[in-house]
Amino acid sequence: MAKKKVPINEKVKTRKDEIRIKTDDPKRMLNKYICARVLKTWTEDFVDKDTGKIVSVERNEVLFEKGTYIDRDVLAKIQFSQAAGECKEIEVSNQNREAYELESTRLFPYSSKVTIGDKKYRFILYASSIQNVLEIMRDYLELNYSGGFSITNVQEMDSCIILTDELTKENLDIAYLRDGIDMETYLNARQGPDESEDGNAKEEKKFFQMDMKITYDDGIELHQSFVVNTFDTNRALLVINKYLQDAEQKHADKVKENGGTYEKRKNILCIEKAAPMPVRSFVPKEYSLAYNEPE
Repeated sequence: MAKKKVPINEKVKTRKDEIRIKTDDPKRMLNKYICARVLKTWTEDFVDKDTGKIVSVERNEVLFEKGTYIDRDVLAKIQFSQAAGECKEIEVSNQNREAYELESTRLFPYSSKVTIGDKKYRFILYASSIQNVLEIMRDYLELNYSGGFSITNVQEMDSCIILTDELTKENLDIAYLRDGIDMETYLNARQGPDESEDGNAKEEKKFFQMDMKITYDDGIELHQSFVVNTFDTNRALLVINKYLQDAEQKHADKVKENGGTYEKRKNILCIEKAAPMPVRSFVPKEYSLAYNEPE
């Protein structure tokens, strides 16, 4: 999209200077810009050949495009359309605003840096946009912290999948029998972190960035980054493997529902990079879903 050229000595225009009105008075439209497409709308009826019923379909025709400058020639066309009953009120502005922000509904991983008191923290979460990150973070911080805070940075985490360790000993038994993890990894993971007298883990979960090469038995090879909230890299590897196996099962179930067959693939994981990440918390995905549900 090309950037509009602004005359050198022209005053900078902002939303604060905009005058936007909706009117059917041609005099108030002159020398303004159209804010949104002006459509001629009508309904056509036709007979459905299969059912014999009459079906109504709404039709649209663009009369004037967004951003059109209303000079006297355009104004004459608007008056003609008004007289013909094709349009009535038109929203106009003293500023030409043609660009528009695209709406996003897909969730992406983001990193947000926050100052709480005199300390700086990093949070990770799923969100659909930077504005969505700010909404979710404000909600989460107000409910879970006290005192003043400021959100100082928001950054999208490219091609990353965030996972939390919810492995049970049953999960590990299945992984050992089905996926052939080695005995040492299995025993260390099954034992889990040391526990105190009250039964809680002495060791806290940390965040690990795991860059993986995933090779499937059908020859497909992928490179994928994960952020895993767990106790160590051995368990992170098992968390990732369970995620991939569950994804295969979901795909197989979907194909079966559609009447097809799918043979689940096995994979070989190779760690390309494993390093701890200084992350304070992963904002639960329930927050992301609550702020991105269709209204």
